[in-house]
Amino acid sequence: MEFLKNHYEKVILGVVLLALALVAAWLPMQISEEKRKIESSITVPKPEPDPKKPTDLAAVEFIREEVKNPPKARLSDGHNTFNSVVWRKMPDGRLIKLRPEDVGVNQLKIEAVEPLNFIIEYDRVSGSGYYFNVTREQAEQASDRRRRPYYISLNSAKKNEVFSIVEVRGEEADPLAFVLKLVDSDEDIVISKSRPYHVTNGYSATIAYAPENKTWKLARNKEPLVFAGDTNIIVDINPAEVILRAVSNEKTTTIPF
Repeated sequence: MEFLKNHYEKVILGVVLLALALVAAWLPMQISEEKRKIESSITVPKPEPDPKKPTDLAAVEFIREEVKNPPKARLSDGHNTFNSVVWRKMPDGRLIKLRPEDVGVNQLKIEAVEPLNFIIEYDRVSGSGYYFNVTREQAEQASDRRRRPYYISLNSAKKNEVFSIVEVRGEEADPLAFVLKLVDSDEDIVISKSRPYHVTNGYSATIAYAPENKTWKLARNKEPLVFAGDTNIIVDINPAEVILRAVSNEKTTTIPF
């Protein structure tokens, strides 16, 4: 008891220090426990994800099928890289695009086909000879195509550039008929006042080209037709068709009538 009386202050101080040491050791554990409780009590709700819709692959499938069967490359017809588009200016200033099928030889139209006749007619007696009328519609020179009179005297060689007289049948002053020999073909023909010689030696055609508003009237064999940037030569004309040959590539085209 004497010891406590003399050292009670030290004993109290020792007890206080011991208590403080215990509190210092307990406090971190308590803080950790409280922190765990707080964290466990706080719950953050997780959002529910929206249900995913399946991806529409129809466009992809379509493209995949197209790739399997690609379109063929067109290097002709409407392909403008090798076949340029023709534009035509109208009277009002508008420009109209002409497709390749709208221009060229296939747009030619035959409006008419006319026969080219070779005719020899006996006209009359004159002095010691005879007058004949000759029409050569197939002649190359336009001046040779109209009806022209020819006179042959029996006292001469009885020949001109078209025919010669082989025989006069009947009275010379009033013949019934003539036997003539054609110079070009060496053919003998018979004509009289009532029966002229008449044969078709060819044809002419009236041809129109609408894209350029062109018309060739009474066109003949070997005549050039210029259109669509090219020249076509008439090779043949008959009652059913006209045959052309392009100068650029020697291609032959038949246009039906």
